[in-house]
Amino acid sequence: MGLFIGSLVFEEMGSVKVFDERLGIAIGSLCSAVVGYLVLRYATSRWTSSLAHY
Repeated sequence: MGLFIGSLVFEEMGSVKVFDERLGIAIGSLCSAVVGYLVLRYATSRWTSSLAHY
């Protein structure tokens, strides 16, 4: 969705801006995926260890 909206916004700016926009979206998506993975890994490890005590 971000790539679609970015292509509409930067349509008239030129290919360099479109590349920068796509690179920014890709890096942002990668960062959010890594953070989401780490949060889920931490949450499930705490949940699993709390179940082991019962």
